[in-house]
Amino acid sequence: MTAQEWEIGLGKLRQRSLQERTVPASDGQLMGRPFLVEEEYAVALMSPRDETSWLAVLNQAGSDVDHETSELELAENQSLVETSVVTFIPGLNNIFGIVTGSQAAPKASAFALWLTKMFPPTDGSKYTFVADPCVSKKMREKLVRSDGVTSATVRVSTTQANVMRQAQNNLVRRLGEFMQTLQSSDELQVTVTLTVPPGQTPTKDEARNELRDHTRALLEIPGVDKLSAKVLSDHEDRRRREEINFINQKLSVKSLIMTRDDDGRLIKDDSAVRAIRSRATDEALLAELTAADRT
Repeated sequence: MTAQEWEIGLGKLRQRSLQERTVPASDGQLMGRPFLVEEEYAVALMSPRDETSWLAVLNQAGSDVDHETSELELAENQSLVETSVVTFIPGLNNIFGIVTGSQAAPKASAFALWLTKMFPPTDGSKYTFVADPCVSKKMREKLVRSDGVTSATVRVSTTQANVMRQAQNNLVRRLGEFMQTLQSSDELQVTVTLTVPPGQTPTKDEARNELRDHTRALLEIPGVDKLSAKVLSDHEDRRRREEINFINQKLSVKSLIMTRDDDGRLIKDDSAVRAIRSRATDEALLAELTAADRT
C-alpha cells in the first residue's frame, strides 16, 4: 500500500467505535486508536492486561458517548492496558517505527495482525500483512561481497507460499510449491536448512556461490521468521567463516521520550511518535529505510 492509502484508511478507522477497532489475538485482544500528530496519523496499539481489564475497558467505552475522550482516558489508565505506539515513516510507504511501552506491550507482529483485520481485501482474495525487520545495509553488503555461503537456514510460514511461488529465484519458487502442498486450515512454520559439504573444488565453490544468491532471494521473502547463513570471506590469505543472523540484525535506535509536558499533562503517545519521526530524518538511517521500502 502507499502512504496516502494508509492515511485515508486510518482516518476512516478513527471514526469507528473502539469495539470495531478491536481484534482477537492469541493472548487476548488488540485495540487500535488512530490519532493525529502534526497532521499525519499514528496508532496507539493497546492490549488489556487480563480478562478483568478487558471487561473494564468495554464498560468504560460503552458508558462514554465520546469514544475518543474515553480512549484517551483509557490510555492514561496504565492499570488496564499495555500500550505501544506505531507510526509510518513520513515520505515512505510501508516502513513503520514502533515504541513499546513494556515487555508485555504489543509488538510489530501484533500491529501486522491488527492491520490484516482492519484492512480486508475488497476483491474477495486473501492476504496477510507481515512485519519484517529492516535488515541493515551493512549485513546485506557483507552477504553480496562474500565468497559464498556454506549453509543457510530459513523459517517461514505456509501463508507465504503463494508469494514464494511467484519469485524469480528457482529455489524460492520450488520451496513455495512445496509449502503449498502443506497448506491447511492451520498456519504451519516450515524450517529448511541448505548445506554445501566442505571442500575446495570448483564444483563446491560454484555451489557456495549459488547458495549465496539463494540466500539473497530468501531475504526478500515477506514474513520470514528466521534467516541465518554461514558466510565465507577471504581475509589476509585465510578463509574465514562468519555466521550471520539476518533477522537479529534489525535496525533499532534509542531516543529520549518525554511522558509529560510542562504543565504535567500526559503526552507519552505524541512524544513517542515525534521521537520515531525525528530519528528517521537521520540521513544514514533514512537511506537504509528507503532501500528496504517496498509497496
